[in-house]
Amino acid sequence: MIRIVNLIKTLYRKPCDYPVIENGRLSSSYEYNRYYYFPRRFGETVDYYCLNDYSTPTGAFWVRITCSEMGWSPQPKCLKKCFVRELENGYFPGWNDFYKEGERARYVCHNDYQAQHKEVTCTRNGWAPPPRCIRTSDIDFENGYLNSRRAIFNLKEKVSYRCHIGFVTPEGQETGHTQCQESGWTPPPKCISE
Repeated sequence: MIRIVNLIKTLYRKPCDYPVIENGRLSSSYEYNRYYYFPRRFGETVDYYCLNDYSTPTGAFWVRITCSEMGWSPQPKCLKKCFVRELENGYFPGWNDFYKEGERARYVCHNDYQAQHKEVTCTRNGWAPPPRCIRTSDIDFENGYLNSRRAIFNLKEKVSYRCHIGFVTPEGQETGHTQCQESGWTPPPKCISE
């Protein structure tokens, strides 16, 4: 009795329709003759690949999928590729040419530059947040000095400064504040004659 039930299940298993693969394709014979070859029976296989700028989950060019009780297995999928070769003033360490959607990466910036983020993630829309190497900035101005022994500061860091005796900030104070921005120090540190 159990054998007959299993035989009936096998005969009446739902076939697998043509798999629509976002950013991917089946081999050309299946692609162009889909109405002849589909639906496929339980246990039959087809191969697919991903278009440029996309990768299969395994990284292999061709992936074989099988018609199963749950549909196509493994589920055909093409993941966005995020390339590492185009980082201005920095680089991604390692041998990878790209990362796949969902993968995280760290990057390194050249001297006098700082990574804006410690880690970035490859998404459907590219890197998030975008990897950026920002120039660190030193500061030098007349008639005053920083209230810090450091010479290089991070982006958005606030620094206080003091004017020499006989000089004041444009607001008439002995001390002032400035912030490191991508465009330079804002407001620019300035000490003028009293």
